[in-house]
Amino acid sequence: MLSSPQISARHSSGPVAVVVDDNRVTRRLIRTLLHRLGIRSVTAPDGQAGLQTVQRIQPDLIVTDLEMPNMTGEELVQAVRCNVDPRIANLPIVVCSSCSETFVASAIGSLRTDAFVPKPIGNDDFRTAVHQAMNQDKGLE
Repeated sequence: MLSSPQISARHSSGPVAVVVDDNRVTRRLIRTLLHRLGIRSVTAPDGQAGLQTVQRIQPDLIVTDLEMPNMTGEELVQAVRCNVDPRIANLPIVVCSSCSETFVASAIGSLRTDAFVPKPIGNDDFRTAVHQAMNQDKGLE
């Protein structure tokens, strides 16, 4: 389980992630993987709902797809990074996408996301990405 004074101060029951993906099965899979890492999660079916959720609960992590209706993952990341509240603007973001790694590598650089996990999502790849994004290796089993 992840632990840090900053996380504990915001979410006394542990870290919380917002999972944004238009595919219900993928959202469920990511929630399960996060749960195994000791991270609670709230889901959203598109970037617009995801942004509203992020602003409402100020999570410790965002996991998002790129290709979604209403607001894409790229637009979500841009909105988060431009937020006037630094607690939101600086949130760790993991991109999970079936887009080509070349495209995603370019997007990650320009959008300032923290990690990438290709779809289909593998447990080890996902755990590594969460470690990388949250910049903490201690406490994750």
